[in-house]
Amino acid sequence: MSTSLDPAVEALRARMEELAANATPQDLSYLGKAIELIGGRTTVLDLQISAENHLANIQAEGTAQVGNVTGEGNTQVGNVTDEGNTQVSTVNSAGAAQVNSVNATGTTQVGNVAAKGVEQVAAVQAAGDAYPDALFTGAIAADAITYDAEGRIMAITVGPRTIDNVVFNSNGSITSFSEQLVLGGITYNKNYSFTYDDQGRIASITEV
Repeated sequence: MSTSLDPAVEALRARMEELAANATPQDLSYLGKAIELIGGRTTVLDLQISAENHLANIQAEGTAQVGNVTGEGNTQVGNVTDEGNTQVSTVNSAGAAQVNSVNATGTTQVGNVAAKGVEQVAAVQAAGDAYPDALFTGAIAADAITYDAEGRIMAITVGPRTIDNVVFNSNGSITSFSEQLVLGGITYNKNYSFTYDDQGRIASITEV
């Protein structure tokens, strides 16, 4: 037996089915409650079934979207990993080349420094060996001394040191002489002059 509410219930049911695809589960629950109060539980059951279908659709779509996002994420991670490996390999190669270059340069520089050191040591040793002669220490060989016609010393040469340009005054005393010293490829020149007092004694020696 139909009642005056049947058309209203049928209208609500039709409208519910029309809107079910876009309604939220909460909206469907409220609508089902309203229909239940109007026309009984059969309509409410239909609403629940529609709501469950709607939820199933939403879940299926969500699962699909999650799958798509996960797949895209895995692809991007793979791309980033490959690019990172390429960059690391490039940096490693460049670093190895720089290390080899530095090692080669360092080896060359060490060789140069060592060679220069040997050269400097040899020069110092040669200069050191010449110092005793430069000081006229020990006996002076006869052929190292040059005399003038009167038998006076005119020059003395021993090793790197030479005394020459000896000048005498009328009393036979030395008034000046020159000195030259060559050490380590460097030449040193000095000149000296003498003055005497009235008794013929040396009063001063001046470097000029």
